[in-house]
Amino acid sequence: MNFESLYELRVGLVVQARKDIASLENQVPFFYRNADGRPATHFFDYRATQRSGKRIAIMVKAAERAASPRVDDELRVIARQVPSSFADRVVVMTEEDLDPIEVYNAELLHEMRMPEPEVDAAARRAVCSMVGPCELGRLIEMIGHAGLISPT
Repeated sequence: MNFESLYELRVGLVVQARKDIASLENQVPFFYRNADGRPATHFFDYRATQRSGKRIAIMVKAAERAASPRVDDELRVIARQVPSSFADRVVVMTEEDLDPIEVYNAELLHEMRMPEPEVDAAARRAVCSMVGPCELGRLIEMIGHAGLISPT
């Protein structure tokens, strides 16, 4: 995925982690006519497809920028031209739409998405042989990977 800001990354992770989202596209081009009537291209930061099949075109902007009349007018010109064949609705998301807990959980889920078969097997072996409480440092020693993730 390509993103131009930390806000974009966080929005993508949060949207992707939501249970009602089936897929997420990044930097989706949309062809429209600008306020002067000339052909132009806008790249929606994301287009999310919900499990219901509805699609949401997402623009990510800093709140201060989104509040500027010039940017607001431009976004409205674009949004009015989006046909239902492209998206069922258009939304603008800012950092104000991000709950810090939801961001934290989305980042955590993102980091855990790829299995580490060797590390997972070592952890299962270590835990299966345990009886009673164990200090975290000792558990790490038993697993033998010290939190390192193998390259993928």
